[in-house]
Amino acid sequence: MLMSPQIIVMQANGNIRARLRGLGLGVSTYKRHRWTGHNRGTLGVNFEMTTFPDDQTTVIVMANRDRPVASSMKRKALSVMFDGTPGDQR
Repeated sequence: MLMSPQIIVMQANGNIRARLRGLGLGVSTYKRHRWTGHNRGTLGVNFEMTTFPDDQTTVIVMANRDRPVASSMKRKALSVMFDGTPGDQR
């Protein structure tokens, strides 16, 4: 294991909810599928990268648009992959 739980868990503080992070990556599950990922964006460009290690699958979306276009497209892709429907589910 590269990281201890103390490194990847950021405690809730006031209005900030608890988050899991591992070496700068988000760490969580989507419909019981473990994932790690990262997103970033600025004016005119945004990016989403999510890896599902147990499924041996990575989803990368890059958009030449303002946020949240890549995030929305990633949610649609995950819905198709894991639900079989093209819905925009969170």
